[in-house]
Amino acid sequence: FNFGLTADNKTASVMLGNFKIQTEADYNTDLGILPDPTRAGYTFNGWYTAKTGGTQISSTTKVAANDTTVYYARWTKLTYNITFNLNGGTGVSNRTYQVDTDTFNLGTPTKTGYTFSGWTGSNGTTPQTTVTIRKGTTGDKSYTANWNANTYTIKYWQGNNSTTEGKTQLTGTTTATYDQNVTLQAYNGTAPTGWTFAGWATTQDGTTVAYTNSQANLRNLTSTANGTVDLYAVFQRTINVYSGTKKATNNPQIQNYNPYQQSKVTSISLAVPADISRWEKLGYRTNGSAAAAQTAVTTEAVTVTPAYSDAAPTYYAVYKRTATFYSGENKASANTKTADQYYNTNNAYSVVAPAPATITNWTAIGYKVNTDANNTAVYGKATASTITNAVGPTFYAVYSRSYKATFYSGVNKATTNKTKDSSTAYYNTNSATLPTTVSITLMTAADSTDIDNWTELGWRDDTETGDKEYAYGATVTVPFGTNFYSVYSRSYTAHFYSGTKPTNKPKASSTVYYNTNTASTPTQVSIALMTQDESDNISGWDERGWRTDTTKTDKQYEYGQTVTVDWGTNFYSVYQRITTLQYKSHRE
Repeated sequence: FNFGLTADNKTASVMLGNFKIQTEADYNTDLGILPDPTRAGYTFNGWYTAKTGGTQISSTTKVAANDTTVYYARWTKLTYNITFNLNGGTGVSNRTYQVDTDTFNLGTPTKTGYTFSGWTGSNGTTPQTTVTIRKGTTGDKSYTANWNANTYTIKYWQGNNSTTEGKTQLTGTTTATYDQNVTLQAYNGTAPTGWTFAGWATTQDGTTVAYTNSQANLRNLTSTANGTVDLYAVFQRTINVYSGTKKATNNPQIQNYNPYQQSKVTSISLAVPADISRWEKLGYRTNGSAAAAQTAVTTEAVTVTPAYSDAAPTYYAVYKRTATFYSGENKASANTKTADQYYNTNNAYSVVAPAPATITNWTAIGYKVNTDANNTAVYGKATASTITNAVGPTFYAVYSRSYKATFYSGVNKATTNKTKDSSTAYYNTNSATLPTTVSITLMTAADSTDIDNWTELGWRDDTETGDKEYAYGATVTVPFGTNFYSVYSRSYTAHFYSGTKPTNKPKASSTVYYNTNTASTPTQVSIALMTQDESDNISGWDERGWRTDTTKTDKQYEYGQTVTVDWGTNFYSVYQRITTLQYKSHRE
């Protein structure tokens, strides 16, 4: 551009950076209006007398006397801003550049769950994944990140409950979009026997339920584009944990199981059992029997891991206390024993009982928990044995005793092979004295051997001759070892003949008893003969007494006399009279 010039024809040169504008002007005149240059990427700061330093000139600056004067333009480099709207993304920050900045590309942002589709803004409305800012570019820029939400697939797996880990089956899939709600598929598999579906785990060996069946309003299970979310079926069962008296307390526990790996079952917590007065807490068993615990307990809960099975185990608390066993005659202290007694909350008791002490002639049959002497509710055996379901803790030995009685009958114990057991007597060690007697039901008359002409009366427990002591078939109490002898009786009716036309007057003899222990049956019997008053008179005759035959006339027995005669003897009254004979003599 040109400055105004004077007649002196002096020359002024203006330096515009590396460019030179030359004009002419008169000496000592004002420069006037100075050029206002522009430069891309810069701001013009004025004219100076030197490249650096110097003095800034103005329109009133006088033209110097030099033949040539050079003025230099001064510039400030502009800085431009690039701003980004990342729409929730990260990884790219606002920045600046200058006209001489080397060519560069805009960065690529990231956003969880999304795929970057490009920039729009200063580059236009069509998203571009690559935007280049070349060297020499000027001006502020703004860009907006554009995104596409990622989609992913949810896969539902169930282990096949095989003993070989890793065998699974795919039960379904669901397609989901990031930042959008999704509802999980309803479980459509078959639960292992004894288990119920609980939900889904997120790992192959997971047992923690992350999601429930058909859970809705879920989002963002993965952020990976075209990713896969594998969910593994988890099953659960309830394990009852009982304690206290008769399972009074139940602290059920939930156990989870992922059949993808059979070993992946969760542990459960066994709480300290409930207290039972006078019992020590030992732990738990997985069955209802009373024995030592399988799992010990402390003052804290105990963790156990029940193995996979079709049927859920049940845990029963086990307790212990000391049981006392008495035995021998009158609880002999030397025979007192103790043993650990166990109680299972399933209401089962168990204790190993010692063998009861022996008592001569008595048989130990076991123990009772009371002092009754009988054979009801007897626990254990004559030897050391396990007693179950007896409360205790005090046990009394019980003994029994019976004997086989021999029944003799017939002539001279002709029949000796008939025996019969007595009833059983029982003795409880708590009693001071042993029983000495026992009851027995005697044999009947049908069991006794008949003797001709003799009547069976009953039984005696001795060999004395006399009437029966016990009726046939009676139940009697006798000392141990008593034997029995059949007793018989016999009598007969004697006929007493008297008078001219003999009158038969019968009279019973006395009764004779026979004990089978005697070698032979009696052959005679005593009888009190009829008196003279009972004998018929014969006119003119005197009654003398009785005879047992009809061949002689002299008496054998007095009237009313008690005599011993053979069985069947009859009696005849004997008479006499005195005849007076008169003798006359004749003399011749």
